[in-house]
Amino acid sequence: FYLEKNHNYISNEIIFNYHKLQTKWLKEYLNTKDHNYNAAEILEKQIEFYKPDIVFAHSYNVINLVHECNKKIRKKFIIIGYDGIGLNNIKIFKNCDAIISCLRSSSNYYKKFTKSLYLPHGFDNRILEKLDIQSLKKGVVFSGGVNNLLHKKRVSFLYELNKKIKINNYLGIANDYKSLYFNIKKYLELKNNVTLLDFIKYLNYKKKLSKVDLGSLYGIKMLNILQNHLISLNNHIDTSNELANM
Repeated sequence: FYLEKNHNYISNEIIFNYHKLQTKWLKEYLNTKDHNYNAAEILEKQIEFYKPDIVFAHSYNVINLVHECNKKIRKKFIIIGYDGIGLNNIKIFKNCDAIISCLRSSSNYYKKFTKSLYLPHGFDNRILEKLDIQSLKKGVVFSGGVNNLLHKKRVSFLYELNKKIKINNYLGIANDYKSLYFNIKKYLELKNNVTLLDFIKYLNYKKKLSKVDLGSLYGIKMLNILQNHLISLNNHIDTSNELANM
């Protein structure tokens, strides 16, 4: 919004892993109803369509894919990565021209290798005007992801707390905990940060939390639900020693 307001850039947001929305984009912009494209193929078509000067890869999982797209197209673009969870791993971001982080320690780490900017989280006060603020607040709520194995402490915390008090849990738990192949692959990726015992506990607690999961929350709906509860819980990712999103 702010870039467009100052007429510096036109920005387009792509939610790479939302396949339903991505296939709608194909139909609207490329006039195709073919749903057989995978996420990587759709992203490549979007980059070809928009011909960006800059691609901000908010998720580190898409950096290599964006880099491969950059090699294929004629018009090259700048790739900016984002580490908001304290990965502090230049190998993951080696294909980025610059790296942004909401963690000062991470920004300082990446400055040893490339351009990096410390960018704390902010909140747009105009959003408050759109909320349905109720005077009577009640209950306890938690909204956040638990599908990342680096959230194992969060999963354990929520599991224990749910045994003691009533919580409205908005977790958006994916069914990947049912896939043995997926979980073994994920464990091997993170085995330096997670013990096998912790991994097994994580899967077990996540399965039990799925029974009290109310789904995912986003946007205005999320903010309305959070602010109309008496207590809103927060818990940071295991890799972060800083309060990145507070």
